Amino acid sequence: MDEIVKKIQNTLNINHDIPTSLLGILNNMMTNEPHNYWSREVMEEVCDGLSKYYEKDANKFLESFFSAQEHFFAAINSYNAVIEIYSELNDISYEEGLKTKIYRNPIYTQICEDCLMNFYRCLRDIINEYSDKNYSKQNTLGAVLPVLQKKFPKVVSIDINIRNAISHGNIASAL
Repeated sequence: MDEIVKKIQNTLNINHDIPTSLLGILNNMMTNEPHNYWSREVMEEVCDGLSKYYEKDANKFLESFFSAQEHFFAAINSYNAVIEIYSELNDISYEEGLKTKIYRNPIYTQICEDCLMNFYRCLRDIINEYSDKNYSKQNTLGAVLPVLQKKFPKVVSIDINIRNAISHGNIASAL
């Protein structure tokens, strides 16, 4: 266990203890495909942004994260469901267009609507605790992106038009 913790700390440049509840998630992200395609730039942006909130008021940060953890763990659960689908269907020999219709488009939509949206809600709830404005009612992807854009521009650098086109069956118009 100590080896895994040291490997995670070295790879992610973490200089403090890692909560036990996050060890499995972090280890999977670093070692398993497709988990290991995470973006270091996005990770650093999130860590830096959240650290600034923590430094302003540690108790407020911990309380806000505690109240937002439902969204955080929902994002992780959704991501694990996506990875399971990916693992089951990726190596099946279908025609590429059929693969796109059967699982690539639905996976992209699920990543946007479930994984990212829950992660965005977690960040939104933390930002909300430090803001004079009430962002808690910003529940759609289009509404939450502007809230996060100032603090986390790399995290929200997704094209929601592609997601919208897939969801509404008009992918050709988004490309």
